Amino acid sequence: MAKRKELAAGLRADAEKLKNPTNPMAEMMKLAESLVYESDEEALHRVQKWAGEYASDIKQLSAPDLAPKKDEVKRVREVLVYLAKFKILPGDFEPRAQLDQIIKEQNWNRR
Repeated sequence: MAKRKELAAGLRADAEKLKNPTNPMAEMMKLAESLVYESDEEALHRVQKWAGEYASDIKQLSAPDLAPKKDEVKRVREVLVYLAKFKILPGDFEPRAQLDQIIKEQNWNRR
């Protein structure tokens, strides 16, 4: 248990070093990863807030502007799916549903 706590603390410290208000993606991905190892209300709140803002911003993009973000959107969705799988986020988390819809509309879910 102590090792998980140590890993989570290290990931949160790494996230702090990656702080960039104009592009918070790297920071938020590290915070999300830290939640797998240890629950932290502040980190969870920040990830939830960021996911909501991210999904809202992505929804506003036109198809040509959205296309270059395909891999990023799919990666964020997979992170949200993973967090829901382990009940860190609710299964019906709205930002995830929004990203699911975008992926479906863009036909990005085909393998």
